[in-house]
Amino acid sequence: MLKTKVKASQVTNLTDGRYFAAWEVEWIGFNFELGAETYVDIQKMKEIRDWLEGPKFVGEFGLTNAETIRETATFLALDFVQINHFTEVETAKSIADIPIIKEHLILADADNSEIEKVFQTFQPYVKHFLLDFTKSDIPWAAIKAGTFMDFTLLQKICREYSVILSVDLTPDNLTEVMETLNPYGLNLTGGEEEKVGFKNFDDIDEIIEALYVEV
Repeated sequence: MLKTKVKASQVTNLTDGRYFAAWEVEWIGFNFELGAETYVDIQKMKEIRDWLEGPKFVGEFGLTNAETIRETATFLALDFVQINHFTEVETAKSIADIPIIKEHLILADADNSEIEKVFQTFQPYVKHFLLDFTKSDIPWAAIKAGTFMDFTLLQKICREYSVILSVDLTPDNLTEVMETLNPYGLNLTGGEEEKVGFKNFDDIDEIIEALYVEV
């Protein structure tokens, strides 16, 4: 089993789905944001899901209205929905009967000191927060140095909230990330197949294997 919960995000193919399901990740996410490179239409998502057992399935939405999120979640019997960084709290409130993961991006060109207020606002309506440093290409060294967000504040957020952390994980920094932040879970991202049914998982293998413990 894995020593922490893992979310596989932006899964686009059955090869990724089977890989992550075999490692018993907690969540597998599919990107429903139209126009995104990793967008998966509903039919393809259903085809992939039909082959998988074990993980909870997450619909990852962009700036989508509450009605569309609810309709999609109901039609696909989603276990969770993930709402966008810029989604208003009223949207979260109106679909709070569905388990929600709230994405929050740490942006290199923004003031990130207000994060605790954002989390406090959304906390009554969401199950988990996906705290993402990767979309801004912020490396672990800069996170640890507090370059874009005070590291003590980050530790406090991870301690007080249910945080799924998305950082640039490597075998060299994984232990340090876990020991200094101890998040509720970690986020890994799927990718394109090299050809149908074939993909090189070497980079992810090292992270997953380091998280695996015998039972």
